[in-house]
Amino acid sequence: MVSRGRCMKIYLVVINFFLILGGLGLCGIAIWMAVEHKGYGEMISGALVWAPMGVGIGLTLLGLMGCFGTIFENRCLVFMYILVTSILLVLCICAGIFLIIQVNGLEKVATEDPTKITDSTVLDVLAYESAIFNVCCSQYPAVPMCGSSPCYPQSYVYQSYFEQLDPDFCSVLSGLYAVYEGESVPLVGDNGGCGYGDASTFFSVMAAYAHQSLVPGATIILALAMSLLVGMVFGCFMIFLPARKSATYTPPMEEDVELTSLTIN
Repeated sequence: MVSRGRCMKIYLVVINFFLILGGLGLCGIAIWMAVEHKGYGEMISGALVWAPMGVGIGLTLLGLMGCFGTIFENRCLVFMYILVTSILLVLCICAGIFLIIQVNGLEKVATEDPTKITDSTVLDVLAYESAIFNVCCSQYPAVPMCGSSPCYPQSYVYQSYFEQLDPDFCSVLSGLYAVYEGESVPLVGDNGGCGYGDASTFFSVMAAYAHQSLVPGATIILALAMSLLVGMVFGCFMIFLPARKSATYTPPMEEDVELTSLTIN
């Protein structure tokens, strides 16, 4: 397999180099989270440690596969790189869309009357937020999951979330901050999300945190998806486009030289 364009090779090597750096960075973050949140519950350990560790290892292996396949022009490695990249591309697009939907649901919960929400997706978000508020702000009287009256269609969802949450999860939220009304406040706390028992304040703080954290995350994920798409297209070019043979100079044979001289004479 001969070279099919220096520009494509440089792009693939560069993007895969950054994939390796990103994967190693995620592994480092996972190790730091494991030390920082040592002793927390299994749900917290799984979400904060094993998830970024798995993604980091996967990105590192993908980057190594793409770099070696491009540099050595190995058809098998490039084909595997295209296959894995296509799967990762679909996952990135789904993750970005999911984050945008969640941010939209959090903003609707914070701005609309909870008793008038009919969208099932938004009701699920409301059930989750209400469960968090009643668990993490338990020093105040519990509020119905829809503010003034329960949302009966989503009551089983609320109960499921309520049973899964534990104080360890609340400890993590108390260490996260959002800029709300010009001040940096914790997601859980009297001077933050708990709002001295006001659930609407908690909904607003959560929406602010989602807009400040999840929207940039979704943008980065979708940008990564676009870069992977271009890399996958270049990889397909390297495999499926016919190779152009480089022009080589072939010196004339002695017999041809003799025949040419005889013809001239």
